[in-house]
Amino acid sequence: MEVHHHRDINHKPKNWKGYFLEFLMIFLAVSMGFFAESYRERLLDKEKEKQSIESVIQCLATDTVQLENIINANIKVVAHLDSLLLLKNADLSIAENKRKFLLHSIVGFSEDWYFRTNDAALQQLKSSGMLRLIRKQNIIDSIFTYDLKNRAIVAQETDCYFIFKEDFLDYKRAVDLSFFGDTMVLKYDLGYSSSTLVLKDIDGISISPDKEKIKSLFGNAATLAVPDKAYINLMQEQLSYGKRLIAFLKQEFHLE
Repeated sequence: MEVHHHRDINHKPKNWKGYFLEFLMIFLAVSMGFFAESYRERLLDKEKEKQSIESVIQCLATDTVQLENIINANIKVVAHLDSLLLLKNADLSIAENKRKFLLHSIVGFSEDWYFRTNDAALQQLKSSGMLRLIRKQNIIDSIFTYDLKNRAIVAQETDCYFIFKEDFLDYKRAVDLSFFGDTMVLKYDLGYSSSTLVLKDIDGISISPDKEKIKSLFGNAATLAVPDKAYINLMQEQLSYGKRLIAFLKQEFHLE
């Protein structure tokens, strides 16, 4: 038997207030869901931003340690170059003068120390698009100022290395460097702040009798010290800026 469904003749149609109330409830439910999801995404982005800054701070911290070491190393080298210049009129046939000449020239012309920034966090920020999560422009500006300063250091390093290579070649022509492999003559350990340099037998180290070659070494000492000093100044400025940047970022993100 066929079953027929009949309208409930007692059911009254909704008025506009009922429809509006139903619409309002749906709208509020959708809106609350949207705002809840947006809030969750903002919290997630904020956490990612904080993690990115923590990575930047870690890289800056390793940079400051390295900068302090490289600055000390270059100060040491420049000090030896300056001391070498004081011997430009000395008689190198005198044993004590020869010893001082070798001491200062070995360090001055054979050691070159250069800063290598740890920019892993910055490169990650650039490549991953995480940079957009940093909301304050002054924070971005401060980080990129540090990066620009590093580029200036690299540019100065290029000048230093070019002169160093040329001067080292002149040094090889004036001094027989075969003694570097003779532990009976030389004990030499490189170090950031100081070098362990023991000349056991200066008679075993031959210096060219060509006065022009020796004279050129003193000129080289002067020309090498100048860009090295500029390099030191740039690194000292970067060290100071890096420490201030670390403090600034920690303050902005409430980090210990």
